[in-house]
Amino acid sequence: MFLYVQEAMVAYANDVGGSHCPKNNEICIVRFPNGQWYRAFCTGLDSNGTGYVCQQVDYSEKHIIDASDIRRITPCLVNFLPFLTQHAILEGTESMNEVEPKLVSRLKKILHENTVVDVVVVRRGEGSYIVHIPKISHTLSFEGLI
Repeated sequence: MFLYVQEAMVAYANDVGGSHCPKNNEICIVRFPNGQWYRAFCTGLDSNGTGYVCQQVDYSEKHIIDASDIRRITPCLVNFLPFLTQHAILEGTESMNEVEPKLVSRLKKILHENTVVDVVVVRRGEGSYIVHIPKISHTLSFEGLI
């Protein structure tokens, strides 16, 4: 299924050509630095105002992309296959511009790679979900990290 979507994106992007200047949180087709086209949402211009910050909706990778590598997306490419990943922000960190290195370090100690944990969606943010992780939230709060 995903291979079909990938092939359809490449064909569409090459056929349409041109460039696109997306609105904030708009879903688009984006050519990432590896040369492949992916479904992504664009969160706006980068700090220099020269490129768009785009995050893949299927793999969650984020890059700054030039408008010449962005295309509008057709509804069939959005609706045919649900997004494989969802962007989640830990409750208590949503107002941070950058996550503190101390918090990142602590999260790595508490949540080992590929650990499955229960997550409660607190609310939907712009292009993401704000989540509460009962297993660790109390500890992080007690330690003053969130």
